[in-house]
Amino acid sequence: MIDRSSSSSRFVMQSNGGGATAAATRLSMTKIDLLEATVEQLHQCLDRGDITAVQLCKAYLARIEETRHLNAVIDVPTEAALKEAEESDARRKAGKSLGILDGIPVLVKDNIALRPTKGVQTTAGSLALEGGITSADATIVAKLRSAGAIMLATANLTEWANGRGEKMPNGWSARGGQCTSPYHERGDVCGSSSGSGVGMAIGLAALALGSETCGSICMPAGRCNVVGIKPTVGLTSRYGCIPILASCDSPGPMTRTVRDSAILLQAIVGKDDDDKHSLDQPDTPPDYLKALTADGLSGARIGVLRSVYTDASADNDFPQSMIDMYNEQIASVFPKLGATLVDPAELICSESKKDLEVLEDALFALSPAEMCNGINSFIDFLATRPPGINTLRDIVSFNSSHASEELPACRASQAHFIKAVENAQEMDDPAYLTQLASNYEIARLKGIDATLKKYNLDALIAPSDSCIRVLPGLAGYPLISIPCGFMSEDTRPLEQTDEEREHGLPIYPGPGVPFGITFVGTAYSEAKLLKYGYAYEQATQIRTKQAPMRSATPKTQLADVNV
Repeated sequence: MIDRSSSSSRFVMQSNGGGATAAATRLSMTKIDLLEATVEQLHQCLDRGDITAVQLCKAYLARIEETRHLNAVIDVPTEAALKEAEESDARRKAGKSLGILDGIPVLVKDNIALRPTKGVQTTAGSLALEGGITSADATIVAKLRSAGAIMLATANLTEWANGRGEKMPNGWSARGGQCTSPYHERGDVCGSSSGSGVGMAIGLAALALGSETCGSICMPAGRCNVVGIKPTVGLTSRYGCIPILASCDSPGPMTRTVRDSAILLQAIVGKDDDDKHSLDQPDTPPDYLKALTADGLSGARIGVLRSVYTDASADNDFPQSMIDMYNEQIASVFPKLGATLVDPAELICSESKKDLEVLEDALFALSPAEMCNGINSFIDFLATRPPGINTLRDIVSFNSSHASEELPACRASQAHFIKAVENAQEMDDPAYLTQLASNYEIARLKGIDATLKKYNLDALIAPSDSCIRVLPGLAGYPLISIPCGFMSEDTRPLEQTDEEREHGLPIYPGPGVPFGITFVGTAYSEAKLLKYGYAYEQATQIRTKQAPMRSATPKTQLADVNV
């Protein structure tokens, strides 16, 4: 039996799911539990002088050190983070606070550039990029710094955001090692934003940035019992982010509550001349916090996608207990909240789970153009390149010549990289443009938009681990994952080969492993998805029902830190 007895305090902290009531936010330093603390709670304590930003950073840094065995974090620029915290405290003391994010520590996925700073690199977890020096912060990081947020550490990930090859183990990178679940000793937290999800699950920072091409936010969010938002492609700038597929990549929030995700999203959206995709978004973003109401699902029409996780024509990783619990949740919660369920509401472009899995081939058909040009452009973004690394072809050669580290047993795939290099295309290549147009037609016009229109729906739902992620990936459309439940204690993992066991590959599913529910919408529907996700979160409070393992839960709290 997994020991989760460290959870005694968490049920008090989240009785309002991260809302801003006076009872929930007026907490003294000794009562704040960093496993649960929300941005608004920390902001109020900082503003009242109950705590300092330096003290907050030191507490989170200590929690990171306590949980190094989970490999959730790669680089920790301690000196720089504490300096930024001192500057935040000085601003507050002078009455010049920059707002709600001033002094708030953030984990940054290691494919989102941080400016040249002692103790930190931006490498996508790859040894090939070690020694490279970035030229600047990624645009979204610059936005957070301008709001006073502190970039505390880089989060581990599936190397190259799982773009390197088909059989990369989730959460493994050569630089960061194998990230594992805080809910099961050998649990697979999925990827690629593995460290961001684990960091939020056990309170290693107040907020985290992840990124998604096809499932890399929603899947680890579900398995880590946290909230994740993949925004519409271009709503958040990708400039300074290590790319995989420019038509699909989208950085976004990973947090413990929907409200915190809304706060973080609000801070990072906006047009950026350095990312042409961002120029298509509305001139003025919605006020995402105003969308958060407990009755947000009232009157909504929600389509239940079933074949994406129950179709017998494809392998199914889900234990029956998870499917039963998910079905029970949607049947009991949504009608009580005033929503109309259209069940089933199957995707127009797909009749089965297997159809969607085939579409992943269409996704990576873009790689000879988007992957090659994107990664080469990031190398150009570096002020100083690693020795011998000038193109994606050089990275493939580096991996081959450093096989014992980059291509160890059971982690040896770089098939996508090789295919991209061997079939390299320019971004104006007619074959690429035809493939891109086909993908958009399948995923948008004949997929998500057609399904919403046919059933007169506001959003679609499916388990966060299901292959529903493929359509928003191809379409560049948004989604939000919310905690939905936990697998039963008698859940048995899938069988592994002797080699997989010998090399310590993580397992899935497993007893007590969390899972999420994903809401999917059309382009720029983030405010609606946040509204629905918040209403569901407030009604269920799933995340507070089960704590991480005691061995994975750091003990350091603010009261333990001397400034």
